[in-house]
Amino acid sequence: MSKHSREMSSAITDIRSYYNENVIERLQKSGGQAVPSTQFREVEGGIPIPATFSIELGEIFNQVHRDNSLGYAFTSDHPFTNRNRSPMDAFQTRALNAFRADPNLKQYEESKTPLIGQYTHRYATPVIMQQACVSCHNSHPNSTRRDWKSGDIRGIQEISLTGSEYKLHDYRYLIYYTVFITLLAIAAVLVFKSTADKLQSTNLKLANAKETEAKISNELRDKVQQLELLAAVAENSTFGISVAETKNNDLPLVYVNPAFTRITGYTKQDSIGQNCRFMKGPETSEEALVGIREALRNKRVHSVELINYRKNGQKFWNRLTLFPVGGKPEQPDFIVGYQIDVTAIREAENERESMMAEIQENQKLESLGIMVAGVAHEINNPLGIALTATTHIAQTAAEIKHELRRTGSLNAEVESFLEEEEDAFNLIHENLKRAVALVTSFKDVATDSTQDTLRQIDLKQYLNTTAQTVRPILRRVTCALTIEVKDNITASVRTGSFGQLITNLIVNATVHAFEGIKSPAILIHAEKNGDEIVLSVSDNGNGIPSNILPEIFTPFFTSKRATGGTGLGLYIARRIAVDTLHGSLTAENKPEGGAIFTLRFPIRTMQS
Repeated sequence: MSKHSREMSSAITDIRSYYNENVIERLQKSGGQAVPSTQFREVEGGIPIPATFSIELGEIFNQVHRDNSLGYAFTSDHPFTNRNRSPMDAFQTRALNAFRADPNLKQYEESKTPLIGQYTHRYATPVIMQQACVSCHNSHPNSTRRDWKSGDIRGIQEISLTGSEYKLHDYRYLIYYTVFITLLAIAAVLVFKSTADKLQSTNLKLANAKETEAKISNELRDKVQQLELLAAVAENSTFGISVAETKNNDLPLVYVNPAFTRITGYTKQDSIGQNCRFMKGPETSEEALVGIREALRNKRVHSVELINYRKNGQKFWNRLTLFPVGGKPEQPDFIVGYQIDVTAIREAENERESMMAEIQENQKLESLGIMVAGVAHEINNPLGIALTATTHIAQTAAEIKHELRRTGSLNAEVESFLEEEEDAFNLIHENLKRAVALVTSFKDVATDSTQDTLRQIDLKQYLNTTAQTVRPILRRVTCALTIEVKDNITASVRTGSFGQLITNLIVNATVHAFEGIKSPAILIHAEKNGDEIVLSVSDNGNGIPSNILPEIFTPFFTSKRATGGTGLGLYIARRIAVDTLHGSLTAENKPEGGAIFTLRFPIRTMQS
């Protein structure tokens, strides 16, 4: 009995070690992910399947009981092909057939007591296929049968006793422990298989999440690259970009690019958090601002050109484009503005319009010259003859009157008649002289300026000389004339045309400027500015009415036609400034009162 106790204790210890080493430790090393397998030692996380577990338990029993006093076997008529198993003996075949014939049979045993030899008792129980066993055996590559069903008899589990007569119940605790360990192993396999399935499902979900995360990461990377590209474009664009936030009703700026700073002079620190109205100024069009406000209110695209002001106060023409971005169409998150400095384009357009106006004036002048040449040719000689005839008749009438008075033949009636005739002849004579003066003015308009003498002049000396020629006109209106010119300013001009221009400006002021002015005064100021001369003729008179200011250089336009004005003086002056001096002549009213005409021309004019 002591021997059997030691053998049983040793067997239980070996079984526990086997379970700990080949089940528990392997599960711990694999992180709880069990892989049931016949070749479990070769698989990471592998644990023995029930059949393998039972077979190796039998080997443990047989090693403990090397005298064959107690044996254990797990056998089947359909072993895996990779197992080197002996064929079933007669007892095992009978037991298996009995279990298959009677599914309710729980045990099968046989005993033999030979006359000579040892006592033998063999005890068998059925190995019934569970669902987990069915799935494994029907799919295992080494299985010799693939049609197993749950409840089928897979094989038998046998315990054999040899030697002295033993009572089977003497080993009931070992059998109970073996069954318990077997069931525990099967339960562990099932639990860990369930855990493995859950872990595999979790791993699959993690793999899918990782794939989704990678996809999102790639999309975010692409978005970041796009944003970096757009940011680079915005930062390096040549036109100004500003972004205003719509969450605040005041639409404060949240971004301006470097080009915005170059155009306006306002840095990011100056601009962020401020409304764009800081660029508004005195000449900013209210109509343009109304259009901008309406576009912002309706959240629509809008383009306009308006005058804005830089940080240093300098004005510039801004081609502004606004459009909503982000959010919903009716409630965008931001308003983006493009600013393009079109000042140079505007100036070029103004210069083009000025050139076109000058071309039109030259065309008018050419037509006028042709007309005047024809009119002067046709009427100049008849006017001269009529003027001579009226002079002769007036002299003859005066002689007749003198002779009749000398002889005493002049009565009151004849004297009255002769005086009336003399007055009539004088009236005809004065009007004929006026007509001749008009024709002479027409000739001046049509005269080719290249016929003037081109020479170098001392500007101050020349203006003083010209002033002497107009002194009688100035005395007539008691007007003071002041000339402010620095010494040693010289210019190459056609003296005839240049003198006529200065004279026309002075005469124009005496005729139009000083009505109601107590102390009329005219100032001529000239200075050198680079390669040009800037000469101004200003007065302290009434100024030029704003409604006629744009028309004063138009031929035949005059506000004094009733008093003999022809409307040609300023026109001729403008023509000389542009065509002869290759410069410009402009007029404007002074803030303090009076008008100023500004002549700009190069120091050296062209020969032709």
